[in-house]
Amino acid sequence: MFGTEENVAVAVNLLSWGCLLAVSLMQWFV
Repeated sequence: MFGTEENVAVAVNLLSWGCLLAVSLMQWFV
């Protein structure tokens, strides 16, 4: 794990996109 701010920002972006994709998929299957 790197403690740089850039890596943290990238991780947050990936998590946010992952959450959006998960929500969209759940809406499709519901």
